[in-house]
Amino acid sequence: MATTQSYTVAGTLRDDVFVPSANNLYQGGGGSDTYIITPFTLSSGVTARVIDTEGTNVIQLVDGMTIASSTFYKTALQLTLSTGAIVQILGADKFSFQVGANVTSGDTATSQTYAEFAATLGASVPTGSTPVSGTANFVVPSSGGGGTNPFTVVDLGSTAVTATSAAEEFRYDFSIVNGRATKAGDGEVTITGFDASKDKLVFVNITDSTTYTEAQFMALAGVVISGDPFNNNTTIYLDPNAGVSGGVTLAGIQDAGLAQIVLETKTSGGGSTTTPTYAVAAHAASHNEGASATFMVTTTNVANGTVLNYTLSGTGITAADVTGGALSGTVTINNGTGTISVPLAADVTTEGDETLIVTVNGKAASTTIKDTSVASGVKTVDLSTGTVAATTDAENFVYDYKMVNGRPTKAGDGEVTITGFDVAQDKLVFNDIGTGTVYTKAQFLALAGVVASDDPFSGKATIYLDPDAGVLGGVGLTGVSTSSIAIETTA
Repeated sequence: MATTQSYTVAGTLRDDVFVPSANNLYQGGGGSDTYIITPFTLSSGVTARVIDTEGTNVIQLVDGMTIASSTFYKTALQLTLSTGAIVQILGADKFSFQVGANVTSGDTATSQTYAEFAATLGASVPTGSTPVSGTANFVVPSSGGGGTNPFTVVDLGSTAVTATSAAEEFRYDFSIVNGRATKAGDGEVTITGFDASKDKLVFVNITDSTTYTEAQFMALAGVVISGDPFNNNTTIYLDPNAGVSGGVTLAGIQDAGLAQIVLETKTSGGGSTTTPTYAVAAHAASHNEGASATFMVTTTNVANGTVLNYTLSGTGITAADVTGGALSGTVTINNGTGTISVPLAADVTTEGDETLIVTVNGKAASTTIKDTSVASGVKTVDLSTGTVAATTDAENFVYDYKMVNGRPTKAGDGEVTITGFDVAQDKLVFNDIGTGTVYTKAQFLALAGVVASDDPFSGKATIYLDPDAGVLGGVGLTGVSTSSIAIETTA
């Protein structure tokens, strides 16, 4: 019987292979790590947890295993095995998933993104805080050792197709003509028996290497999606080519908003989808009230003219902090970039420095809004090890660290939990005892060696640093998220 003793297992700076067991927390190091989930090391009543934000990390699920239930959060995942064991993965959106793979036995499988893995388990990744459950008692299939597509590929043409009981990927070619999605060699085709719980529809771009998210494809000029309540179907049509129409009809399902139907795009090479990427960076680490805070949005595989939504948040940020009061807006992407300019109100309220966060498609950057009139009476709490309870006073919680080979590493302080942290007035301060370098919140959290994550299972935000001589160090804050915490560094 597997032990239920709880340990924190830290990785190295190299590529590691972990086989989670017992009630252990697995914190990967600086390499690209592999985590093998198998029922043979996870018995009833244990919960294994994984957090790893460095490198290119993979979760492998061995074939034949039954996943009794799965719960997908925006950035976290919980799997309950048929043995009763639970596996929790924090930062799951940063992992790749291989269904039916096991590197120790030579079994391979195609890597899936978090969203693709959710679809494989009959779920989707939520955009909000409400989790989505996958198919109960999902049996992990054998990969066959060849790393093949877990879907049966059906190349569409102009004749009607009937779906089978297998999970199928229906591919339809299209081209971009004068910026509009246009039919290519395929014609008008009807699919009968399409199962939205396991099948997917893939439009293959034969013009260039651009791929689109589902929302971007739906918004493309030339794409017309409609539901037909009279014939109970959904049609996805493109611009005609030389007067010849083309598109796909899914019989027996009405879903014009694609709430159930999974739609993806690929390039003509037929390989994995080139997923659009997004990054946000502040023009400066700080801005004074009354100025404009500028942020640069950088993308790849995003079509020119694409309009993205952004939101403003952060410690103490309200509509009164922004001229005009808008805490959201849009930015247009051209040639891979876009600029967001936020006019800051010059209010007379003494509120201290605030952290303004701009978030675009799940990516965020921050800048400090400087207040020239800072409230007095803030207390300093020097952290060490154990649990600290915040008081009703405004408090700065200080945690010492050192830089080792360019990586933040625990110094004298150990693992600390702060309860009652008040995001409206408290602040977490990381103090560099060595190099004297000061970072913004975004810069510090992006440093190699810093592992920050929100844990929806325990309701805690955790910020861990590299271990020192095998001893872990970091801060956990109950009842808050990393995005809401005011974080500074000092030296």
